[in-house]
Amino acid sequence: MKKLILCFLLILPAVFVFSQNTDPVMNVAESDHYRVSSQVSIGQAADTAEQLDAYFDFFNHYFHFDTSNLSEKLNVRLFSNKIDYDNYLSAIIKEDKESFVFLQYNKPSMNELVGYTSLNSDDYSRYIVHQAFIQFIKTFVPNPPLWMVKGFAIYLEKSVYNEDTSTVQYRENLSWLYSLKKYIDKTETSHESRIIPISTFLTVDVNTANTNIDVFYAQSWGLIYFLMNSSNESYNRLIWDSINAVSPDNSREENDLEIMQSAFGWINKTELTRDFNDYFNNLKTFPDMVQEGKELYGAGRYAEAERIFINALSMDDTHPVPYYYLGLINYAGSDYKMADYYYKTAIQMGGKDAITSYALGVNAYADSRYEEAIESLIEAYQKDKRSLGKKAANVILEIDKEHPGLINSYLKNAGITRSELNYPN
Repeated sequence: MKKLILCFLLILPAVFVFSQNTDPVMNVAESDHYRVSSQVSIGQAADTAEQLDAYFDFFNHYFHFDTSNLSEKLNVRLFSNKIDYDNYLSAIIKEDKESFVFLQYNKPSMNELVGYTSLNSDDYSRYIVHQAFIQFIKTFVPNPPLWMVKGFAIYLEKSVYNEDTSTVQYRENLSWLYSLKKYIDKTETSHESRIIPISTFLTVDVNTANTNIDVFYAQSWGLIYFLMNSSNESYNRLIWDSINAVSPDNSREENDLEIMQSAFGWINKTELTRDFNDYFNNLKTFPDMVQEGKELYGAGRYAEAERIFINALSMDDTHPVPYYYLGLINYAGSDYKMADYYYKTAIQMGGKDAITSYALGVNAYADSRYEEAIESLIEAYQKDKRSLGKKAANVILEIDKEHPGLINSYLKNAGITRSELNYPN
């Protein structure tokens, strides 16, 4: 672990105090590039500082800023709850903020990233990475193009920190793909809420971006994703030329103009727009992949279906459906342990319907784990007596024939009689 400087700091009121309660004590840790103040604990401050150092290096892998010119450490302030977070921000900005915010001042040494930790782990991770990138780029270029800031922030926000190696691993973020494809479709059919013309988009101001905020977010992410991943090297070059064109001494308008002239000046904007639209029209969304995987599974093309569902999980690893079908696929291949893993994961992700319990029970029965099978099958029966009840009862009956008396205590504990299941006495 990098050497960390630890101390305690009492936050003073920013402007005025709304109550007579004492201000929260902040624990402070410093790493190579960050000074983190945490209301939670000194350990949380130290861990965050170390992680943000890794993200700093990860961000700079794309931008190659000269870090020797960094005279001030980047300030981060983390509250343990939203009440203290809101109280702190209320004296600085008027609008409410639901997650993290980067506060930028005329005096750079006052800049700070502010957030709170009482969020679920996924939201906390995404918010802090998103705003940490904004803090990072504005530390070196105070007035970068809006599309570059927001696009990269979304593009990188799902990347994860590896504690074993103290490094960050890029993780693809396709959360805006569905929306972007919708806006492209509306553009091509001349409906409202369509994407912004490229020349306007590259020089978009704050008011225009806010007026079309969802389109702007989707298109900002889309442009970064397209330029980074296109098989056309000319488009790949645009992102690096754009990064090289920005200057810390320029206003945002000057940086926009410099990118338009030096990076995008030689490219045919009509062809770029066409290729951009075609690229995303051919890129599958999560629902597209799930539907294709279901069709492949139904046709008995299990290997192809498995690849599709695994790819779908790279977009959304919290949805139960891919796990359920991966369970079915592994059951069909007699890999009962993997099937068990996928079924249980599907349940953990919210797939608690009767059919998953039934599949889990049938899989356990096939793997000779009879007691587990009975528990899952009874659960399926209780959840859906009308549709799956008879199927579940039939499997329980088979277990009873093979192992007489094994089911009795389970039925008694569940309040189910043999006659209810149409069992013989």
